[in-house]
Amino acid sequence: MARKHKRILGSRFYKNYSDEKVEKCLSAIEKENIWNYDETNLTDDPGARKCIVKRGVKYPGNILNSSKSSISLMMAGSAAGHVLPPYVVYKSAKLWSTWIDNGPAGTRYNNSASGWFDGAIFENWFETHLLPTLKKLQGKKVMIGDNVSSHFSPNVLKLCEANDIVFVCLPPNSTHLTQPLDVAFFGPMKRSWRDLLRAYKEQSVSSATTLQKAHFPSLLKDLMDSLKKNQVSTLKAGFRKCGIFPTSVDPLLKSIDSVPSSTEAIEDSFKEFLDSKRAVVVEGSMPKKRKKFDIPAGSSITAEEVCSIKVKQEKEATGEPMKVSNKGLKRKDEIAGNTPKRRKKLTVQCDGKTAVKNECDKENEPPKKVRKVANKRQKQKTK
Repeated sequence: MARKHKRILGSRFYKNYSDEKVEKCLSAIEKENIWNYDETNLTDDPGARKCIVKRGVKYPGNILNSSKSSISLMMAGSAAGHVLPPYVVYKSAKLWSTWIDNGPAGTRYNNSASGWFDGAIFENWFETHLLPTLKKLQGKKVMIGDNVSSHFSPNVLKLCEANDIVFVCLPPNSTHLTQPLDVAFFGPMKRSWRDLLRAYKEQSVSSATTLQKAHFPSLLKDLMDSLKKNQVSTLKAGFRKCGIFPTSVDPLLKSIDSVPSSTEAIEDSFKEFLDSKRAVVVEGSMPKKRKKFDIPAGSSITAEEVCSIKVKQEKEATGEPMKVSNKGLKRKDEIAGNTPKRRKKLTVQCDGKTAVKNECDKENEPPKKVRKVANKRQKQKTK
């Protein structure tokens, strides 16, 4: 599968699957010989649950010590409902004797620096834990699991060839739909574990912050005992839901068809998004050219006046005269309150001679030149 489509899972990917192809892979194989293996972990967090509290409580809930630590398990089960004991991997540099006491019968324990399975640990699990069980079965055996590279070492492949064992890898990013343990078994297992862990943390002996490894085997034993009642029917339902046994692709395709193809949904939504953005860009791609209005500073203008100015400009461009009213526009001097007063020409009679003066609107006095001439002649007469 291409890298860019590695995480895309939809019904279109499985249209090439058919009952004939699945039967070709699992034909003439008994249900006791069809096995599914998968790695999981049990965390130190019991999770939240519903509780009844008094109205007005700001932080409802039961406060328990917890951490992000976890312990890895490798589980394996057959289409006939048989489950192998767990294979436990602790995160530690050494393995201590108290970490393996009081656990489920047949359980094996190991440790690693990361707390997860690597190539060496998987090889040890296959050789010491799974292979002794498969050797007791007659005929061809099939191991169904994910395609992690650490699961396939040269020694493991040689042991498979020598004991008529075949690995069948599931499609990438599909184990939540195609792996029986993920589909049916791990859900009830995790719910039972949270209940056991919550009860353990409510005891006085568990006052430590994290789950003590010395107490884990006994909790694991209680967990496996709680699953024994329904484990056969649960595993069979998981293999049937995944279409492995009985062999049929229809249950798998039905669970996928309930959700639209991720590729098609992304393509359609992304296309609609691009079309909407393109429409906005096309409509506003040509910005209107701005024009400067010759308006005195501090004055205002209305949209109607703008339209009239545009009409005037269009008429001037075509050569047609157009009178535009500038009503409402004020001059700069009028806004500042320094409007010059209108002057009127007046004639003044001074001893039979006519003089011209400018009179203001509110003052009816002759100008200075006229007053000086009149005063001078008045003085001469008195002399």
